[in-house]
Amino acid sequence: MFTESDYEIESPDLSLHDEPHSPPHQRRQSVDVQGLRAALQFLPDAGTLCSQIADTVLQLESLSTSISCFHDRVKKIGSADMPFTIRLDRLKYLELWCDKLKVEVRAIRSRLQTQFAVPPILIALGHLSSDVCMEMLDREAYREERMPLRLNQQLLERRISEELTELDRQRDYITQYLQELNAVDREEQVSFQRHVSKSLVDTITALQSLQNTADDTQMMVVGEREKIENRLDTSAETIYAAVASAVATLGRGEPTPSVEQDT
Repeated sequence: MFTESDYEIESPDLSLHDEPHSPPHQRRQSVDVQGLRAALQFLPDAGTLCSQIADTVLQLESLSTSISCFHDRVKKIGSADMPFTIRLDRLKYLELWCDKLKVEVRAIRSRLQTQFAVPPILIALGHLSSDVCMEMLDREAYREERMPLRLNQQLLERRISEELTELDRQRDYITQYLQELNAVDREEQVSFQRHVSKSLVDTITALQSLQNTADDTQMMVVGEREKIENRLDTSAETIYAAVASAVATLGRGEPTPSVEQDT
């Protein structure tokens, strides 16, 4: 069994001694090697690296649980019975959630690509063999009391690609659903505005009709009152003339004609 000391990186002797009159390409190689030596000191040891890879895969497992929950929510939103505004708000929330999940998946993919790029460098430098690397990854895969982790880069990349493809598909579905709901919302708003406008026109027309009826009624009342006043004036003049005639007749000692005689 390997010990931790078997996986520690020793600084390789990558120095190139420049000759006073060395060719330009050799001097460039010397500079490149010096830069490589400076970068190697920041590489983790093999044990730490494999542990970091396992941690990243565990984060992917946790994220996959959230993605499954997201897919379930998307399936339910289409069949759920809810008010229009609530459905619209939940779709917008799912849209943001999908974008967040895609960013997190891409971040894990980038981290895994960086971490899996280190073992080949260690193997090329002779500080780690391929068999030892696989053994360490297998040991990390079984460190949790659960199903073993898949620490194969190709399988992980395929899995991540499938997750992103499905998220893109769900994102397109949500976008199309939102566009349809917004179109329905606009149609309902236009219909409501037309209904309100028609109601206002009908109300104004009814008020104008009532006003015209009131004006006509007032004119009719005024006309009838004038007729009554004219009749009253005429009757008063007739009565006054009859009384005056009767008084004059009595003054002359003539008999006063009765109403029966007149009739």
